[in-house]
Formats: sequence, C-alpha cells, structure tokens
Amino acid sequence: VNYVWKFYDKIIATSTRISPVYTFTSLGDYSAELTATNTQGCPDAITVPIKVVVPSIDLILKSFSLVNDPVTGKLKASITILNNSNIPISSTEIVLFLSDKAVVNETVVLNLNPDQSVSKMLSFSLSPSQFNFNFLCAEINSDKDLQPDNNKRCINLSNADYFFSPYPNPTTGTV
Repeated sequence: VNYVWKFYDKIIATSTRISPVYTFTSLGDYSAELTATNTQGCPDAITVPIKVVVPSIDLILKSFSLVNDPVTGKLKASITILNNSNIPISSTEIVLFLSDKAVVNETVVLNLNPDQSVSKMLSFSLSPSQFNFNFLCAEINSDKDLQPDNNKRCINLSNADYFFSPYPNPTTGTV
C-alpha cells in the first residue's frame, strides 16, 4: 500500500509513486531502492544497481540470403541481424545493392535487445526470370555504427564462383 523509492544520484531523489520515472544525467554507477509496505504494515526493501553508459551501436549482419516465396514464386531477401550494442535497437535501414543497376532502401523494425539476434524477411522481392545482374548485396545503413565493416553481405548470382586470397592477409578493411 506504500511505496518509497530512493534514487541514489548526486543528490538522493525520492518518490512515493508506484512506478516512477527518474533520469540519471551523468555517466556512472548508481542504485535505486524500493521500500514497499503491505496492508499489515510489513515493509520489504530491494536495491538494484544501475549503470549509466555511453550508448554504443554495433549491428552485425549475420546472414543474407534469397528465399523462394511459395505463394508468388518470387525470391525474397532474408536477413539475420545481431545487436552487439549496449542499448536496445528499435529499427534500422537496410540497403540492397542490385549489382550496379539499382539501390533499394527498406526500414526494418527490430525491437532488439543487446546480444539478441532476429531474422527478418524483407518486403523486397525479385522475379528470377526478370533480373540480369551478377550480385546482390545487403548492408545495414547506420551512421553511428562503431564497426561498419560487419554490416554488409553479398550473394553471387552469376554461375561462376571466384576464389581469391586477400592481400594483405590478414586484412583490416572490407574485401
């Protein structure tokens, strides 16, 4: 029946709401304490640590493939994204490069917590008989991504496979 919250910031803030909102404005380690009292007057308390960190975004395009849609017979792009960030990611933009002929942008809703991955089917589709390009690439488009070198995957659509050794090996850039 009674709730007392204490937010241990530079100055201790308190609230008697059931579910208050409090914003820590500086980076660092803090704690929040809740003392709740039931109808018999018995109190119970819990303290939880809170770590305020600088948001870092790192999305990884784990896989990219074309999947046959059994209803339409068209090929649909399928992607798997891993959130390697320290914050949840609600959406991102995927850019599809159809060889050097066209570019398609699509916003993908993710609702993805840190260290989670999700597979999504993009709305973009191709008719197998109507394209004449050699490769298709998908890339996560995020200006704030800390490691953009893990944001792109390509599919070779030509009949010939090409194998080569990158130079220098190992390389730190995109091959």
